[in-house]
Amino acid sequence: MTISIGAVLRKTFVPVIDWTALLRGPLGEAGGVLRLRSFEEKSIQYYLSKLGPAERYRLTRTEMAELMQKLDSSNVTEILNAYLGRWWSADFAEIWRSPPQARPGEWHHDNVGHRIKVFIILANDSDENGTEIVPFSHVSRWGDFNSRLSPPTGQPVFIPQPPGTVFMFDTNAIHRGMYSATERIVMQIEFSNMLKSVLVPGQVGRFFRGRFDNSYRKGIAGAST
Repeated sequence: MTISIGAVLRKTFVPVIDWTALLRGPLGEAGGVLRLRSFEEKSIQYYLSKLGPAERYRLTRTEMAELMQKLDSSNVTEILNAYLGRWWSADFAEIWRSPPQARPGEWHHDNVGHRIKVFIILANDSDENGTEIVPFSHVSRWGDFNSRLSPPTGQPVFIPQPPGTVFMFDTNAIHRGMYSATERIVMQIEFSNMLKSVLVPGQVGRFFRGRFDNSYRKGIAGAST
């Protein structure tokens, strides 16, 4: 069996880096998933115009800073400080279309330890589209980074996602996407300990995350959460 360099780096460094995560504050108290203040309609239309007819649109660093300003009303910076500690980085942000699918996604964690995603729902025409997360599974110390999991024993929570919904979650938690015959459009921004950008390149961090995202979508259909 061939083991990739990336897998070795994840198994070596992710557990060490994750010991620095405080896992406190509102996000920790809520079990690793937290609803935030809804997005205004004018902001929804602003970001939908950036996507246009494309499948995906990656935000620039300037656009990420602008998005962080819009999230200030939900105290995202303070929540991240309490959860990840002060050595976090805003790594990657994009707008993407979640295509129609006939069945739910697989239960998984994201292979990178503690990493926070903020989802902002820009469009969604079905109550069936959403995300299921097992609260308090975010504290798991995974023995490997195989990602795909058997159905969880904990009770999952379904997060409905009408347009304007904003929530954040730790992708170390057990979760899966829920789908329907209609698409949804999601904007996401990711945060992790900045050491992961240097020591765990590819699936997490500022420098190579976009390149990994492109190659992963080519290799696996329906990879999005």
